[in-house]
Amino acid sequence: MVAFDYAAGRWVLDLNRIRAKGYTDNVVSLMVGKLNRLPVETQHALQLLGCIGNSAEFALLEMVSQQSSEKLHGQLWEAIRAGLILRTDQSYKFLHDRVQEAAYSLLPEDVRAETICE
Repeated sequence: MVAFDYAAGRWVLDLNRIRAKGYTDNVVSLMVGKLNRLPVETQHALQLLGCIGNSAEFALLEMVSQQSSEKLHGQLWEAIRAGLILRTDQSYKFLHDRVQEAAYSLLPEDVRAETICE
């Protein structure tokens, strides 16, 4: 579907085949699929982070999750490796607002009321 045309010296796309594959235009749907492939513990930690917002300091995540910072760091490591979040000196931050939206959407609506989301 995507190939390099050496004679022309450029990339070419077969748009008809790409469209026929039925890939979604919805970035959030794509991100949800990526998040669903992460370990369950990582998904849960991302859901909490998504409820808090685009970023959260370690202390707040520890309080909300009722887990140690070491455990949280371990749970979020796969999300860092996948390029979904960034760890700074004091916080975690989603690299894109659509990733945060996808993480938030994974949390069932009835559970959102029990967390700090709303």
